[in-house]
Amino acid sequence: MDTFFKSVSQIFEGAAKAFKTFPSAIVSALLFTIVALIRIQMDWPEQEAYNFLFNCLHFSLALGSIFGLTSTSWSKARFEERKANLYAILSTALLVIITFLLLYFLGGIDPSSTGYRIERLSDISISRVTVFSFISFLLFIVILGKKYPKLNFSRAFFVTHKAFFIALLYGLVILAGASGVAGAIQALLYNNMSEKVYMYIASLSGFTAFAIFVGYFPDTKESFYDEKIDMAKKQPKFIEVLLEFIMIPIFLALTVVLVLWAIRTLVFSADIEFVRLYSISSSYVLWGLWLWILLNESSSKLGSFYKKVYPFAAMFILAFKGWALFLQLSEQSLKTTEYAFILILILSAISSVLLILKEAEGLNKIAVLACVLSLVSILPIAGYHSLPVRFQVNRLERLLTTENILQGDTLVPSDLEPERKVRENITDAVNFLSYSQSRELPIWFDEDLGNSSTFEEKLGFEQTWPERDSYSGRYMGLNLFLPSGAMDIRDYDFIVGFQDRTGSSKVSLEGDRGIYEISWTTAPRGIPVIEISLNNQTILKEDMNPYIDEITERYPPSEASSPIATLDDMSYRFETDDIEVLVIFSSVDIGIYSGSEEINYWLILDNIYIREKR
Repeated sequence: MDTFFKSVSQIFEGAAKAFKTFPSAIVSALLFTIVALIRIQMDWPEQEAYNFLFNCLHFSLALGSIFGLTSTSWSKARFEERKANLYAILSTALLVIITFLLLYFLGGIDPSSTGYRIERLSDISISRVTVFSFISFLLFIVILGKKYPKLNFSRAFFVTHKAFFIALLYGLVILAGASGVAGAIQALLYNNMSEKVYMYIASLSGFTAFAIFVGYFPDTKESFYDEKIDMAKKQPKFIEVLLEFIMIPIFLALTVVLVLWAIRTLVFSADIEFVRLYSISSSYVLWGLWLWILLNESSSKLGSFYKKVYPFAAMFILAFKGWALFLQLSEQSLKTTEYAFILILILSAISSVLLILKEAEGLNKIAVLACVLSLVSILPIAGYHSLPVRFQVNRLERLLTTENILQGDTLVPSDLEPERKVRENITDAVNFLSYSQSRELPIWFDEDLGNSSTFEEKLGFEQTWPERDSYSGRYMGLNLFLPSGAMDIRDYDFIVGFQDRTGSSKVSLEGDRGIYEISWTTAPRGIPVIEISLNNQTILKEDMNPYIDEITERYPPSEASSPIATLDDMSYRFETDDIEVLVIFSSVDIGIYSGSEEINYWLILDNIYIREKR
């Protein structure tokens, strides 16, 4: 019991000393928490005007919290403690201020182009902050392993994991315990306690967990440094068992599967969807590299076998993935998925060579390479947001010019419908560019070209998606949303809305011919049914199957199908001798596991309009 309490006390002592050991990181995290508490205190209507400001502050301070670890470690490896802390604080403060100013003045998206009421951060701005945080953290591990005694990259990598999970465990326990106490107070003593109390507890628990995480890393100036490092780098027995007897067999089995697939592809020319191939192979090489680093200190036979096999297996598999990438680029040119695959391919290929030639000595170079590739991915010209857009613009220009649709800087609707494959490629390129948020689109590209009606008006044919048969054996979907627009409803007498738009609801109203009762019933993942009775006599009972048949014929579900819908797409009419009914949906989601009988429908009702026939 004394050992347990001693261990717990050391954890919290480390958290307290984190304020002294890594002051710039802790101050940034503290300011991050204060901003969070202010946001919690402000109700949404009041907070709305400041939401963009708070987001900029949060992202800037989050980067400062991570960069503070790197700057402090680098400074303490070169200067005495007081000067090191001063350099770390000044550099972190400067980075936070510059990041905030860049986000606030250059990182937003004009609300008029997004449909939001307020300005928000662009995806590329968020990605850049995320990448810089990743680079900072990876360099922190490199510095720990290279500059501090008794550590190397793999040991520092493990210490970071250990610190994270210990901090996560303590943070969750603190959150659960404090929330339990607050719940007891609310239930027994003060029933009107605000729900914001739990948000305050969550924010403070998160800050405490971060302090515990930071406090786990020892200060090189402390006399017990050697002892603490020895304790931190030691792998617990259950971790050794997890890595050796669970993780290694899993990865070796996956290696066999991928090698057999590569051989099958070579012999039988088997085909596989590129996105699925990208997901599997990327997960294998990245998680495989992660496991190799954690096993670097392992002396077991199985661990040694894995470390020898993995680099060669990765290179063998990557050769076939590279060929699949070449075929994909030839067919659809460069898009975001292919761009990410290229970066992972470069990282994996060079990493495998370094692991074969230099083994553990190459880990620092692999980390630096990962930083460089991450930086490249967010650069203005070569980044994931820019380079694929230019490739897709070139692809679309080539397709439209060949079909004589693009003449100079003008789109001329086609008199003859192009071949189906050409229509599919044009639809694919247009939708990619429509959702790219890019400012580099050509002047002839209408900002609403992704809209199905605008697409047909400008190009002369409907959007065309790959046929369902080509998607057998995987998940397909269709996602439609009610667009902004106006509709003439002057001929309708009543508008009916339901509080529960996804379950079962009933509404009664009085018309010229009597009492109408409107029922909207939706089974979980099922087909909605509308039933209308007049004076207790059913005059309409229909399900939405006809609408689903119509909309899926117009927009066949596919791997990534989110076309821009029109008002007509999101509405359906019923008519009887007594009434005319217009049903409008706010969103339509259909999920299909092709090759099986599992189909899920989520049709969210907006309103129902009814006209009495007199």
